[in-house]
Amino acid sequence: MSSTEQFNQKLRQWTELMSSRSMADTVRFVKQADLSFAQLGALMQLHHGRQCGVTDIAARLGVTNAAASQLVDKLVQAGLVERAEVEHDRRLKALSLTAQGRACVEAAHQARLGWIAALSEQLSSAQRAAAIHTFDDLLAAAQALPAPEPAPAK
Repeated sequence: MSSTEQFNQKLRQWTELMSSRSMADTVRFVKQADLSFAQLGALMQLHHGRQCGVTDIAARLGVTNAAASQLVDKLVQAGLVERAEVEHDRRLKALSLTAQGRACVEAAHQARLGWIAALSEQLSSAQRAAAIHTFDDLLAAAQALPAPEPAPAK
């Protein structure tokens, strides 16, 4: 087996394990927080994109504006998102996370990534140092890849 094939196999194994752990922890969080995956996706969009509108949420999630609007209404009612008028066009509403919404996103991140601390404790300091170097190389290579295409609206 070539080094490229070995690398691909090991990276695939790592990705599958990481994704499985992350997904299981995310599912548990979504259930405990009484959210849907689409609602969590909208919260993450607002977290990363700061203020945006319903149309931006719809495009990011690949749903219709009507579906995104209903989803946002539930998040507003739950106190996780707030609407504000857009200065240059009062017909538009900018969405942003409330303090409760920011706390929810942080809790989601902690739930999804909590296992990383336990993994770190399983490694020696030399192993962690080697992994840091390797992850730096992988991050640089991955960041050089073209961005994925957004999901088309339905």
